[in-house]
Amino acid sequence: SGDGLIINVANAELAADGNLSFSRPAQFDQDVVTILSNSISGIQALAPITNASWRTVSAGDLQYQLRRVAGTTSEYLDVMGLDLIAGSAFSAGDVAAGEMKALVSRSTAEAMYSSVDNAIGKQLIPPVRTANRGGGTNAERTTIAQIFTISGVFEDVDEVKRRAYGIADVLIPYTSTVSGGMNMATQLQSPYSTISLRVLNQSFALTSSQIRDVLTEQYGINTVIHIWEGQSNGVSSMLEQTRESIFTFSLVINILGFVLLLTGSIGILSIMIVEVLGKNRDIATERALGASKSSVIAEFFLRSMMMSSASALAGVVVAYIFAQPISQVLWPLISTIDVQSAPVSIITVKALAVGILATLGIGGIFGSIPVFSAFKAPIAESIREG
Repeated sequence: SGDGLIINVANAELAADGNLSFSRPAQFDQDVVTILSNSISGIQALAPITNASWRTVSAGDLQYQLRRVAGTTSEYLDVMGLDLIAGSAFSAGDVAAGEMKALVSRSTAEAMYSSVDNAIGKQLIPPVRTANRGGGTNAERTTIAQIFTISGVFEDVDEVKRRAYGIADVLIPYTSTVSGGMNMATQLQSPYSTISLRVLNQSFALTSSQIRDVLTEQYGINTVIHIWEGQSNGVSSMLEQTRESIFTFSLVINILGFVLLLTGSIGILSIMIVEVLGKNRDIATERALGASKSSVIAEFFLRSMMMSSASALAGVVVAYIFAQPISQVLWPLISTIDVQSAPVSIITVKALAVGILATLGIGGIFGSIPVFSAFKAPIAESIREG
């Protein structure tokens, strides 16, 4: 796995139905990978991606329906943050030669062959396809039968991340999706119509602008370019919905914290009202001896802050106790919508500083309010009544 921002680039327009309408003929070529890699700062990994024309495979004596099969390169693992746990990824040479190799997810390997180790070296057989060679009345119909050998297994990701980014169950070299009876050069451009990349230390807006400028300069001002986050085969509404849910959750937590802070401050206010009533005579005596109103207010402000500091300390202790279990629950969801995050403690120095200062400040202010009522009565009357 790795940090960064996952971005998709397509030689396509976003249609009204939310699907991608690719430019034909493709305006990108095989040089686009090198161009982006050399021109965009912060790129950690990038890979061309195309969907295989099949999702049903035979393994052993059974048939399986896969959620997605992606034709790509082994860099797909780095782009999506996938960990190879068995076997090996297909090499650049395998991709160049169109080798029939496959990488499968742990769950796919276990479903088909009961274990990760048993899956290595086994075969996946997609449905037999037909293609036309030549054109017109002389076209020949040829049968295409493929057998893929599993060379590696990668670890599963959580379901939210898989759906948000459209992570495939099976990865194959994109060149193995090319049928031999058609123009090879033309077909090799097609996968490069969609590219997924992982960028470090840059915002989506900045990276998107750089990509658009570089590709427009290389392929012309009329080049069709669509850039987005989410699934490589189209915008993922789930990603945006998850982000909105996280924002709402964060807002509710902040409001709840503010309400609790006010509730605690009202408690301090009640305590200090009783304190002022009991010390009414002492306050008047101090004023008679020359103490200013500001010094009396400062005295009660400090007392209130001392009470608030005890509450702040208790809050910090409780926060540290519950931080780890809460972060373990929330991290899979947070990492899905912000892959630049790192699985560290959700308690930060900034959060502690803001929380403690807010507690001390609001507690001190609320605790000082009752003192003003003691200033309304004349000093002599307060001493006599005390």
